Amino acid sequence: MTLEIQFQTMLVMAAAGVMVGAGIDIYQRLTPHERRFRWHRLVLDMLFWIVQGLFVFYILLQVNDGEMRVYVIGALLLGWVLYQKVLQSTVLRWLEFGIRLFNGCLRLIHNTLNLLLWRPLQFILQVIIDFVMIVVRTVARISTWIGRLLWRPFGKMFKKFTQNHPRFYSRLKRLAALPVDGWRRLQHWLKQGRD
Repeated sequence: MTLEIQFQTMLVMAAAGVMVGAGIDIYQRLTPHERRFRWHRLVLDMLFWIVQGLFVFYILLQVNDGEMRVYVIGALLLGWVLYQKVLQSTVLRWLEFGIRLFNGCLRLIHNTLNLLLWRPLQFILQVIIDFVMIVVRTVARISTWIGRLLWRPFGKMFKKFTQNHPRFYSRLKRLAALPVDGWRRLQHWLKQGRD
């Protein structure tokens, strides 16, 4: 291995050390910290270090065909220390800025979708429900009025008939209660939807 390749290897490994240090900080910031042992955290940690190791080896393979020497490890550690002392605070500041920017974009998208889709949809559904309620109440009032008009001439005959046929009257009473129960359930369901 020539002196030039050794020098390139040291520079590249120092840069790789900086990138590994930044990767460690980014990984620790983005993964949740838990007090108890979790298997998924163990798996994530192992995957992280495998990826870091493959990354360093790939760079080493590109620079000097993967020859591992003591100075390579020294350069890697030197890059990591350089990152810790000089670049860590800057990287963490930019990382926090990026996280805040990402969260702000998510909030903007959420608020935009809420304003442009959800609220108009809520308004349209409320208008439809109110219209249906008006129609149902109108039909119920008209039906009640027509029923009272029809009851006057036929009421006495019906009363006499039901007294003579009590089983028929009880069945008819149950049938007549079905729409009333259905109406009450519909009103209850619509009131719950508004709340």
